[in-house]
Amino acid sequence: MQQLWNQIRNVSPIGLTLGLLFSMPASAELPPTARYAQGKDVDLELIIEEWQSRMPDIPIYACTCQEDSCETKPRWPLRSYKENEPLVALGPFNADYNVSKGFKCEILADAEVAAEAEVDQPKTEAGTTAKIVNDRRSLEITHNGQTRTIDSRTWDITIVDALDCDQLAQVPSKRLNVLRLTDYIAVDQLTGQVAVGALLSECVETHQSAVFVVNPAVSSDGSGDWSVYRLMVPGPQTLPSGSSSYPLFSLSGLTYMDGHLLVGENTVADNAAVLVFKAGPKTAGTYFDCVELGQGENPAGLCPQR
Repeated sequence: MQQLWNQIRNVSPIGLTLGLLFSMPASAELPPTARYAQGKDVDLELIIEEWQSRMPDIPIYACTCQEDSCETKPRWPLRSYKENEPLVALGPFNADYNVSKGFKCEILADAEVAAEAEVDQPKTEAGTTAKIVNDRRSLEITHNGQTRTIDSRTWDITIVDALDCDQLAQVPSKRLNVLRLTDYIAVDQLTGQVAVGALLSECVETHQSAVFVVNPAVSSDGSGDWSVYRLMVPGPQTLPSGSSSYPLFSLSGLTYMDGHLLVGENTVADNAAVLVFKAGPKTAGTYFDCVELGQGENPAGLCPQR
């Protein structure tokens, strides 16, 4: 669990700030990230230096609010921003979140902007890219120079303990198709696998979501079948098949890190968690562990109860 917590601290500024607060003596000055979260004026360069000294291998992004206002109060740094106001983000998971809140983010190298962060089209060393097209109905992937567009409406999954929106009732299981794809995409830098979030249903202020993983062909010419796998979220009962899962609620981010797929999840009741899956070339991933990030109205939290 300590190893997992260290991983989550690398992904989430919330975890980072809490870890720093718990590790510092009472008499010491709070680190820049913590002072900034308290609403104090802190030079963003100090935050960059703090992150680079503790996590030199994780990219840092410079973000600028592109709308009249950009709201980040639910998460670090617990602030609202006006148009053109700057912010920094640790890693692609948080850059994705800032983009969803109206920011434009660019990756930093040696504390200077090196290139535009391709949050919507992540790349691997092999040159794999992915983006959502056709009014959120399709996923376009370019792998080894070959581009394919996959219609997500052909994807389905059996959700256990599902909310049946037609009956407005909980049912033991229900087969659901993808309603639309979300903004969240992640590409495994080693395998080229593409993970994408999908909304399955929405009613009575409740979302049911799932994650699908596309494994592109590995041949040099890009030929062959591109397999699609379902991420299997565990629960109290054993899943009945490899095409089933307990539901995820609203997705808040996807990223690959050190061979693991991290899935951010939250609810309108202010619960939040990160689920961690061990990635595999023939599966979407095997559930590994989970960390609660936000204690909302649901006392049981969002981590799978097994």
